[in-house]
Amino acid sequence: MPILAVVFFFKTRDIELQVPVSYLYLAMLFSFFGDVLLMFMDQGEIWFSTGLAAFLLAQVFYSITYRHFRYEKSNVSGKAIKMVYSLIIIAYAVILWINLYPHLGDMLLPVTLYTLTILVMVIMAISRDNRTSRLSFYLVFSGAVIFLISDSMIAINKFMVPVPYERLLVISTYMIAQFLIISGLAEHSILKQGEA
Repeated sequence: MPILAVVFFFKTRDIELQVPVSYLYLAMLFSFFGDVLLMFMDQGEIWFSTGLAAFLLAQVFYSITYRHFRYEKSNVSGKAIKMVYSLIIIAYAVILWINLYPHLGDMLLPVTLYTLTILVMVIMAISRDNRTSRLSFYLVFSGAVIFLISDSMIAINKFMVPVPYERLLVISTYMIAQFLIISGLAEHSILKQGEA
């Protein structure tokens, strides 16, 4: 995450940002904390719980960031496609939660809260459709979906069944997700500066 923060800084360093970029850096900071904490989750539940809390805060700050990294209005509503995307994501999250539910035990509330939070994060990414460039939208949207899939693998592996090559799959998808999100937000900043 520090590397991606540096990448975003250098990609936008010559741009007079019109949005509160601090939310994005907070999202990356809490993602970094979550990375570190989850590295030790095999040492006890406290590591997993605090890592989950860190990522929950990261998702909150990403959701706020998406609200600012978009145009206020669009000439094209695109409500139908947003609804379709949102329903697919909601259906995925509900099916995953239903399958996880019998295995969660004391982690029911934390996992449910996190599921709702990351769901909001993805839906906020969807809300950027037709309110930024196509490239920026699809980079951030793809990153958000891959983030959801990456976290799903962690949950399935921890609470349900072992996922083959889980560590490799989680790390690779997580890094791809973060890279796409940061690249998409930088793209929006560059586009907005060009139109100023």
